[in-house]
Amino acid sequence: SHGWAEMVPSDIGQPLVGVAALPTVTEVSRMSLLCGRLSLGAAAQEKAGFWLLVSGLGAIGLVLMCIRLWFDMAQVIAVAEDERRMHKALRRAAAIVSRNFGSLFWLYFRISFVSWLVFGLALQLWKNRLQPDSILTAFFLGQAMMVFWLACRLWQRASEALWYRRYQADAFASAPVTEPEPAMSHAMASPGT
Repeated sequence: SHGWAEMVPSDIGQPLVGVAALPTVTEVSRMSLLCGRLSLGAAAQEKAGFWLLVSGLGAIGLVLMCIRLWFDMAQVIAVAEDERRMHKALRRAAAIVSRNFGSLFWLYFRISFVSWLVFGLALQLWKNRLQPDSILTAFFLGQAMMVFWLACRLWQRASEALWYRRYQADAFASAPVTEPEPAMSHAMASPGT
């Protein structure tokens, strides 16, 4: 027990928190940092663990972006068509996004990439150029970063709404046009009425 006394609430009978591992040996700490879990290993295991972690996070990010794109398109449909039942808008959005995934995802991803790039550059500026005592500059830089982030999000939403408007116009233009029968044709066809 090394002089440690375990304090456990009497009504629960078990500890409420766990002890975090503090890897202080270089081969453990570097391996654990690069792999995202407590591990022991050399450079080859570090590289493999790092790329596995990066690819897993990339796949999760891709799935989350697709879900967000789907929800955004459902909201655009709900507003554009005054659809009050979101389950119908979600079904229609799933169909539209799956049929037009490439163009919609590329539209969404380009704006996201620009926002990530500018946000990352602003963080680098904050980290490398901002003096610790320049509170007012830090405040305005932080506000500018948040406004830019919101502007990019609105840019995404406006682009999706414009894309949907064009999609509707193309669908309407390609729909077959049928001439309705005149209302009097049925009355003239049956004499005696």
